[in-house]
Amino acid sequence: AKSFASPTDLSVRVSAVTDGEALPAVAYIKRKGYGRVALLQMQNEIGESMADSLRQELAKQSLSPVSSETYTVETVDFRSLLTKIFANSPDVVYVAGTGVHLANILLQSKELGLSAQFMSFRTAEDPVLLSMAGDLASGIVYTYAFDPTGTNPEAQRFVEAYQQKYDDLPDGYAAEGYEGLRLA
Repeated sequence: AKSFASPTDLSVRVSAVTDGEALPAVAYIKRKGYGRVALLQMQNEIGESMADSLRQELAKQSLSPVSSETYTVETVDFRSLLTKIFANSPDVVYVAGTGVHLANILLQSKELGLSAQFMSFRTAEDPVLLSMAGDLASGIVYTYAFDPTGTNPEAQRFVEAYQQKYDDLPDGYAAEGYEGLRLA
C-alpha cells in the first residue's frame, strides 16, 4: 500500500507500491481495448490502495470504472457483488484481493454463468488460487514484480541458490523475504 512508509520513518519496502502494479495493468487494459472496467476490492489498506492506483491510471487513459464494489477481508460469498458488477457488462473485472478471494470469485462467477476477463495483482501467485479454482485460474492476467528468469545478476544468484536448496524456482514472496533478511 502507498501509505505503508513515509519519507520520515525508518520503514523499508521490499515490494512495489501499488502504482507500480497499476501502470502495467492499465496499459494491458488499454492495449486489449477493454473499455468497461469493473473493480472489486477488499476493504483494507492494500485493497484500497490498489483500487485507488488503478482509478488514477484509468483516468489518465480517459477510462473510469463502470462498477466498483468493496468487500470485507472475511467475505466468502461474492454472489450479490458479482451480480451488481455484471449488471454493468464489464469487459474486465479487476480483483484487488487475496488468492482465496479470487478463487471464490472465479468459482461463484462460473456458478452464476458470468464471464469476463479477470485481472489481479501479485496475490494471484498464491498457490491456494490454483488448488481452489483449478482450471478457472488459467485465464487470469496479473502483475507480478519478480521474474525468476530475469537478467539481474543479483537476482540470478538468489535464484540459483534457492534452486540448489529447494529444487524449485522461487516466487516473489521468497525474493521479498530474502531481501528483507538481507536488509535486516
